[in-house]
Amino acid sequence: MTEKDIMSVSILTDMHRIIEEWFDLWIPDYIERDIDHSLYLSKSRKIVSLTGCRRVGKTYIIFQLIDHLFRNGVEKERLIYVNFEDERIIRKTDTLTSLIPTLIEKYGDRDYYLFLDELHVMPDWDIWLRRVFDRYRNFEFFITGSSSRLSIKELPTALRGRTVNLEIFPLDFNEYLSFNEINERSLHSEKGKAILMGQLNDYLVRGGFPEVVNEDDQRRRKLIVQDYFRTIITLDMAERHNLRNIGNIQDYMKILLGTTIYSTNKLEKVFRSMGRKIGKETLMDYSRYVEETYFGFFIPIFSFKIKDRLQYPRKFYVIDTSFLSYILIRHNDDLGRYYENVVALHLIKKFGMDNISYWKDRKGHEVDFIIKEGARVHKLIQVCCDIKDPKTKERELRALMIASDELSCNDLLMIIKDKEYDDSVEGKNVSSISLLRFLMEET
Repeated sequence: MTEKDIMSVSILTDMHRIIEEWFDLWIPDYIERDIDHSLYLSKSRKIVSLTGCRRVGKTYIIFQLIDHLFRNGVEKERLIYVNFEDERIIRKTDTLTSLIPTLIEKYGDRDYYLFLDELHVMPDWDIWLRRVFDRYRNFEFFITGSSSRLSIKELPTALRGRTVNLEIFPLDFNEYLSFNEINERSLHSEKGKAILMGQLNDYLVRGGFPEVVNEDDQRRRKLIVQDYFRTIITLDMAERHNLRNIGNIQDYMKILLGTTIYSTNKLEKVFRSMGRKIGKETLMDYSRYVEETYFGFFIPIFSFKIKDRLQYPRKFYVIDTSFLSYILIRHNDDLGRYYENVVALHLIKKFGMDNISYWKDRKGHEVDFIIKEGARVHKLIQVCCDIKDPKTKERELRALMIASDELSCNDLLMIIKDKEYDDSVEGKNVSSISLLRFLMEET
């Protein structure tokens, strides 16, 4: 027997064992996420890809889908889950080639649902997936990954037109309440509102990573988030892109967490002042890695000119506020930063990155979020957790008025900490809504 034959036998044996182990262990206990099963289980045959940052819960959404199918009559042997980050799986093309023949040999030629976790770590995964998707019409494919390379925008050409992509975010506030078994949802009673405000304050600091939400010990929460941070850097960035100096990108990401305004030119000067020469092209690569791994999002300035959108500083929002709480050297007491970040995530999830920007004029007036619908500006949103100071309130409203005139949009919203009321400024109505109500009702 040749060395190649021995390797093939080893791959088949390992795959047999991994599939058998899956059936033995089956679905672990999980808390249901608020998902629409019809988005994942469409009648039109497509490869369903789930993408998102590490540890946001992609795998458990897969388990929830498997459980849903099983409870609705799909036999256990037709529901196959494989995690390709399992160290026992040999990262060779032959491993993928053996997968479907192994299933058919072992369990028969039947209809299957194949759930492939972190598939993109395998060589030539896209070529293999296109071939088997076209060849095996009795298979439904679900793939997950902590890289945007599985998303529609960056999907390999071989899979274009064959895939539906769903981006998974950390828990939103309503899911956070469910995870903590908080059944109170009333904003009208004094007691109910007090309970929910306490949960909101905790959510802002703890964030929405399921494992962190389920951990009550603050010291362990910090260790978990720090481990996420290191893993994203070492595995999803450094290893994937062969980065030699991990310290540079680690400091880059910490600098991002410490600011909302991002400019490559300014950041280059910051590193130069630290005695490190990092070129603009490298910094641009770093920003691409940040987006690729879903660590955060860069929102551009609103402009009808592409040149402006590319040249002006962008605003950075991290995927989860736990990074603000547990990675920065000292705790960030700027509550406004947390407010703005959770609003940004809420809007990105609802409207998509392409429809969100910020606005700023030459005099420094600024509106936090501009929401588009097609080519039309749909809504202007200002986030200000504390407007007790009349000067602060005047400044925020003034920026809304100027932007409203310039962009021909009269749907104006202020997201604030507590009291809700409407203002009439220059004949225009400005609605004020608490962050609590916004996160619970504006879905």
